[in-house]
Amino acid sequence: DYFLEKDGKTCTKGERAVHANEKCDNLMNAATCSATCEDFLQIKESVLHLKQKMALLSNSADVPVQMT
Repeated sequence: DYFLEKDGKTCTKGERAVHANEKCDNLMNAATCSATCEDFLQIKESVLHLKQKMALLSNSADVPVQMT
């Protein structure tokens, strides 16, 4: 379960559960976003994985492919 920290922007996994209708503050502005804390963290994790894949592709493009 996730909860919204006192700063109103940080989602943390832990004991205090966020109610299904509670929303995270949008990090870009003061308005609330439509995603829950759990949704936000899943999106953040997906973006991190994509960045890692892009870095691997970028690195492999610099190395000649060896055919076996």
